Amino acid sequence: MKNALHRRLAQRNSSNLVYATIWAVMIFVVGLLAQLSFAIIPANNYTLAGSFHGIMRFITPYVRFDSDYYLQIAQHGYNLTHPALFVFFPVYPFLLRIIAAPLALLLPLHSALILTSLILNFILIAGISMLLVRLVRLDHDEETGRLALKLLFAFPFAFFLLATYTESLSLVLILGSLYAARTRHWLLAPLLAAIASGTRLPGLLLVPALLVEYLQQHDWQLRKIHPNVLWLLLAPVGAVLYFAALTRWFGGISAYSTAYHLGWPERVFNPNILVPLLSPFHHAFKTGHLSLSAILSIVIVFIAVSLVIALGRRIRPSYLVFTILSMILPLTTTTLDSVGRYYLLAFPLFILGAQILKDRAELKDAVVMASTLLQALLIVLFVTGYFVA
Repeated sequence: MKNALHRRLAQRNSSNLVYATIWAVMIFVVGLLAQLSFAIIPANNYTLAGSFHGIMRFITPYVRFDSDYYLQIAQHGYNLTHPALFVFFPVYPFLLRIIAAPLALLLPLHSALILTSLILNFILIAGISMLLVRLVRLDHDEETGRLALKLLFAFPFAFFLLATYTESLSLVLILGSLYAARTRHWLLAPLLAAIASGTRLPGLLLVPALLVEYLQQHDWQLRKIHPNVLWLLLAPVGAVLYFAALTRWFGGISAYSTAYHLGWPERVFNPNILVPLLSPFHHAFKTGHLSLSAILSIVIVFIAVSLVIALGRRIRPSYLVFTILSMILPLTTTTLDSVGRYYLLAFPLFILGAQILKDRAELKDAVVMASTLLQALLIVLFVTGYFVA
């Protein structure tokens, strides 16, 4: 009986891995075709494609925008001559540098880093497919888990999982940390959270999420708490160490906010989350132009808020805390520039979506198809150098 169960689980995991691999290959091919079509599709001046020649043109469709900063850090580290680099947390670029070391013996370091990022992202996407379905399976059936995965990969901004960005690593660490917490591995969960907090700012949101999960597993009673709760102090260590390094070597934690001001002066901290939602309309009123990025961001926020209000009670409190904080975080600046990338990490939204669509076959297919087509459009824009998130 146990052997039969293990075989079924192995088959399901295998099918999820195959699905994730096929998706990643298709996304890569779409991006590659877009890159090779610059003669047909007008490319924006911001694209990095002009920097690549020969064989490198075939592996760089998703090396754009912030990718350049991560590659600079991986090659040269942080320095005061490029203070904008301080905005980017160190785990991802340093991981690239370590893994790329063997390839760098055969290729120029820059090329080795790019190839490493592509291979690493394929591996991380496979990890995402396994962890997400396993996490969903703790509370729901297999069909809900697979549909949540399908919705995640159909999300218009999911292609960032294949880009030289932190999204794939961040999502694996977030899923891994919460899966470890759900299975009561209270040392592994905060360790993965610590790495996530040193990868990207949303990793810090795991701190309250893990605390809530711990309290729920102990019936919300303080007298049932064990000494292992102290492991949770490890969760923010990645970010703490990074900010401590900024203080020690680069003149203080203010280097982070200064970097934002120098590189992205339009992104000003503002606790009023309505400001970024209303600013596109103010801009449209003045100029008569509303960007596709702004429209998509507003729609995504509206859908996410609707899902949480209508169905938030259906997910665990720890997931709900993580989701709400993930939704608020990108709204604490004056722009909506990166909402799509932040909400990509809010995986419980895709679980809620799966619960709604599971028994609505026609609506499910329509949503997946429309979202996938929109993703293809955004890929073409992104690869040809137009900012989308």
